[in-house]
Amino acid sequence: MTGLNRRQAVKQAENSDLCYAVLRLHGIPVYVERRQSAERPVRKYRVAVFQQSVIGVLKTDEKTVWLDRQIATDDAVDAVDVTDLREEAEIKRVNDCAIRSVYALGLDFGVVVVAAMSEFRVKAVGVDGSESAMQPFQAAFEQAYQAYEADQIVASIKQQEVLIGADPEFALRDQAGKMEIASRFVTRNGVIGYDTARLRENLTAVLHPLVELRPKPSVEPIDVYADMYRTLKRAAEKIFATDLQWIAGGMPFTGYPIGGHIHFSGVPLTFSLIRKLDAYLCLPLCMLEDEGCRKRRPRYGFLGDFRQKDHGGFEYRTLPSWLVTPQITKAVLILAKLVVTCQHQFTQDPLISVDVQKAYYQGDKLSLQPVVNRLYQELAALPMYRQYRFYLDPFFYDCLHGNQWPADTDIRLTWKLIDAMNTTPDYLQLAHTL
Repeated sequence: MTGLNRRQAVKQAENSDLCYAVLRLHGIPVYVERRQSAERPVRKYRVAVFQQSVIGVLKTDEKTVWLDRQIATDDAVDAVDVTDLREEAEIKRVNDCAIRSVYALGLDFGVVVVAAMSEFRVKAVGVDGSESAMQPFQAAFEQAYQAYEADQIVASIKQQEVLIGADPEFALRDQAGKMEIASRFVTRNGVIGYDTARLRENLTAVLHPLVELRPKPSVEPIDVYADMYRTLKRAAEKIFATDLQWIAGGMPFTGYPIGGHIHFSGVPLTFSLIRKLDAYLCLPLCMLEDEGCRKRRPRYGFLGDFRQKDHGGFEYRTLPSWLVTPQITKAVLILAKLVVTCQHQFTQDPLISVDVQKAYYQGDKLSLQPVVNRLYQELAALPMYRQYRFYLDPFFYDCLHGNQWPADTDIRLTWKLIDAMNTTPDYLQLAHTL
């Protein structure tokens, strides 16, 4: 079972100051035991994580001391096994914090001590990526590892085609530059709906400001793109106020980040795959981003943001809304499919470096440029890349030459849903040219 955790990641977790710095960089709150603080935890949890799953949780009251350097050795005499209570609100937050902490440090498994400051606020105390830390959870650890290996073997034999889908968002802006409410035009469900995020300035009114598109998933990313275009056409019919601008990007309005979530089915979810998406998809797109994308991090857009879905697939949630132009939309969907399909052919892991992580969170494109160039060189050598070169070459040219996407431009113009004179174009003629 040895070798799954990389030594560099284990060492990062062992260095408590570096561990805390990395967790904070990813937006994960930390609680430092050795410092005096007026605020004390009400409970502590020791959470065993393997890949994207929590395999064991022990709870203790605040009197038991689990220090950051003593996770594996302390006796948890009063600990209670609460692994099966994962649906409780506090334990959900604890588990999410633990999974994010293990991923942020570059580990594939580990034990995380999490402090519950209240039912609604949790903080990471420390992370241990050694196998000895898993001893209290040994049976569950072995079972999880065997299931992981079996999934990899089955996936390599079945060679199942990956299904890709998406639900990108955009916002509505009136002529005065203020945000319009999407729920005034669209319902919650359907291929065009509003996102469940609510207007924060008036929570009692149940107003939903963001539009969400839900095109049909497909094994072919160009088909997803084509249905995205059809969905935008339908949105233009529903959102009949022609004086409203449709804005994509990262955060068109302060406090309202928008995303470009991508869904995958037919492939096992692993931390390794999420890291490939972070590196080979997210970092190139970061080179095109507007300032709003940087502002949404790290609360939103943090590396390794994923959600498992009931249908067995998963949703990759790190990206901002890439609806800004049809060309970028096509490239993102194609690149996402390429990364997931060819994941085992990639050799680079740039985000193991804390400096590269910092560059991403700070939007330091100058530092990321040589990193993305090396990723591009590896991508461009793949046969699947050559199949889609017509779409991907312009995308990477812009990524590597300092071009920024037009986030402040009405996407109805870039998608030619209207022209500069606000007239409706011939959709049938345009469908084959965008």
